[in-house]
This record gives sequence, structure tokens and C-alpha cells, in this order.
Amino acid sequence: MDRSTATRFRRQLDLVDQERLADLPVTVIGAGAIGSFATLVLAKMGAHGLTVWDPDTVETHNLPNQMFGERAIGQNKAEATARLVEHFEGVEIDARAESFEDGEVGEVAVMAVDSIKARRAIWEDLRVRPGLDVVVDGRMGAEVCELYAVRPDRPDDVRLYGESLHAADEAQEAPCTAKSTIWCAGSAASLMASMVVKFLMGRPFPRRTTFDLRQTHLMTQQ
Repeated sequence: MDRSTATRFRRQLDLVDQERLADLPVTVIGAGAIGSFATLVLAKMGAHGLTVWDPDTVETHNLPNQMFGERAIGQNKAEATARLVEHFEGVEIDARAESFEDGEVGEVAVMAVDSIKARRAIWEDLRVRPGLDVVVDGRMGAEVCELYAVRPDRPDDVRLYGESLHAADEAQEAPCTAKSTIWCAGSAASLMASMVVKFLMGRPFPRRTTFDLRQTHLMTQQ
């Protein structure tokens, strides 16, 4: 590790293998509320082998709960996220302005899509990918976030995660004015980043975590 890297990350050097993190290939699928935040958090931690996928564009109603400013309106979300990372970290990441369909994936996949249907389709693809060690899926609804950390080679992980991919019509639909907050997105993204570090450092991590920010209450961890 060179001196500039050691100086930059000296507050976390005893917590993170900085050289390993810098080279860790991480695929972020979805650059909305959770995904844009998670990509920036991971990059600021020192994860620079990032690829982010999203076909959508930034709209005005995205600004209060996603990591974009007004200048990003009309831009593709993956590309706008890459510009944020370059601005804050001075590094380039791979932005894919398209849906993740049979795309390349690294050792870690961070899933931040906005429907069960999309998750199910992506999971059916990811679960058979060689070289993929862990999938971290973040979900949110207003002030409650839920995370899954799934190792595709572990049957218990696969079973628990599969049970969460219930039919789309079983999911409770919140009104459009009560779906997304920046504090919930930021909390989910930070928890997902911590899962990546735990995986990287060989530490145990829960397969499922549900946190209620309204009550500041950990609802589920298993």
C-alpha cells in the first residue's frame, strides 16, 4: 500500500483490508435511492472496482431521496452516479446505462431495484453465476429498510432469500407520497456497505436484517 492510500484511509485501516477492497469487483444493480447512495458510500470506503447498472433517467421527484442534484435531471442514473463518484473520489467506475440482463458480475453483487419481479428475475440469473460469492439486496419503504445477504452456495441462505421473493401482488403497496426517504435510503446503503466489509474480512453477517427508523428499532435479524 502506498503512503497516500495509507494516509487517506488511516481511520479504517484496522477495520478494512484496503488493498483487497480497492480491487474487489462489485456490481451494483440499480442506481436509485439505495443504489446511488450505496455506490457512493462504497467508493468513499475505497471500493473502486465498481460497475453500476441502471437504464432510467433522473427526474425532479428523485432529488429529495437520491444522491443527485438538479444538474443531473435528464441524465442516466448510472452515468450520473459515476460522475458523483468521480467528483468525490477522483476515480472512474464503469457505468452501464441499461438494464442488467446477462451482464458481467463480480465477486459481490449489490441489488437495489424497486420491485419483487425485478429481484426475482435478477436472482434467477445471479444464483448460477460462477465466481459470485455474495448478493446483498436492499429494500425500503418510507422509513423501514430490509436487507438480505445471500451466499449462493449456501442452501439456507438461498431458501430464506427465495421465500422473500413472494409474488408481486402479495407485496403491500404504499401510496406514492410515502415510499422513499433519504434517511432510510442512506441507512440501507450504509448497512449494505458494512455487509460488504464483513464479507471481505471474513466476519459473520446476518442473512436478513429489518430496521424500523420510525421507532429506531431493529425488528428482525437472522
